[in-house]
Amino acid sequence: MKKITMVLAILMLLTYTGILLAEDYVPLKKGLTRTYSIDGQTTKTVQNFEERKLGKKKVVPQKIEVNGSITFVFIRETKMGQILFATQGMDDTEPVILDTLVYINKTPFKTGTTWIEDYTTIVMLESVTFPLTYVVQKSKETVTVPAGTFEKCIKVIAKGEVERDKGLLGTVKVTIVKTDWYEQKIGLVKSAIHKSGNHMLIQEEKTITQLTGYKK
Repeated sequence: MKKITMVLAILMLLTYTGILLAEDYVPLKKGLTRTYSIDGQTTKTVQNFEERKLGKKKVVPQKIEVNGSITFVFIRETKMGQILFATQGMDDTEPVILDTLVYINKTPFKTGTTWIEDYTTIVMLESVTFPLTYVVQKSKETVTVPAGTFEKCIKVIAKGEVERDKGLLGTVKVTIVKTDWYEQKIGLVKSAIHKSGNHMLIQEEKTITQLTGYKK
């Protein structure tokens, strides 16, 4: 399975005939554009395009630009939730359809709903991919970011850890805790990633992504 490290984990919620629908908290409406600041230094833009067919499936192309580097992801809506169907990096001439099912989120999107998504980090110069387990924790939180104050946000927490045998250095364990907040009809408004380890050579890291602007 092709891995991609810039996929935006976007999740949302709507009450409709008693069911919480993920697509309303990860809106794929054509033209919706969101701009983010990562640690106040890096700019990230996510833009939705018109629905199209890819491999006989209907998908929504999403352009993700980080400091001039562009990646496209192709998201498919299903009754079970939203699926990352294909990716296209700067070196790809065509979209690459993934051979493994990768959920971005699952329906119903309510407290207790879970799914798993791969995450890539560096463990002592080694690139390692391992699963994070996402859990919808809470709704109706108020979050303030540069783009404004958003009420009734959904809070999602993801956790995972990986171990690597580093010979004389022993077994190194890295833990990732990722907290996301989503606002209905806009999507991700804030994300906080905390990386920690059991070894003195593993530096504790915190990364904060915040919404700075959006256009519906």
